[in-house]
Amino acid sequence: MSVNDFINKKPFKSHNQQMKILRERGLTVKSSDKRALEEHGYYSIVNGYKQLFLQRDSNGTPVSPEKYLKNASFKEIKSLYDFDKNLRRILYTPLMEYESNLGSEISYRFSEEYKEPHSYLAIDNYSSDKEKLFL
Repeated sequence: MSVNDFINKKPFKSHNQQMKILRERGLTVKSSDKRALEEHGYYSIVNGYKQLFLQRDSNGTPVSPEKYLKNASFKEIKSLYDFDKNLRRILYTPLMEYESNLGSEISYRFSEEYKEPHSYLAIDNYSSDKEKLFL
């Protein structure tokens, strides 16, 4: 697919046009919701979190063209976006700390077992054989 194909399929839409599209698909959108689209973007909020709010056929596949569940609102989608963003913020620092600690422990144990310089580069120091694992 060329750049021109992509551009022709997804023409520019103003925030007001985006809100109109959402309303036409059955989503409750208030004029105050425009600010969220301006700050975070349509794709980040709507395309990232709309799946739970879409009408589905008997196979569980979203109907085409897209329609939202009765009484679904932009506020609900934005709330899910905010929840996910806050959860990532809460978990990010501890996960980075855990990753650092785990990497340090693995490096230490590997170097303890294979003391030669640059031993991490020797393929023979690695195995997928579960019997050779040491804990």
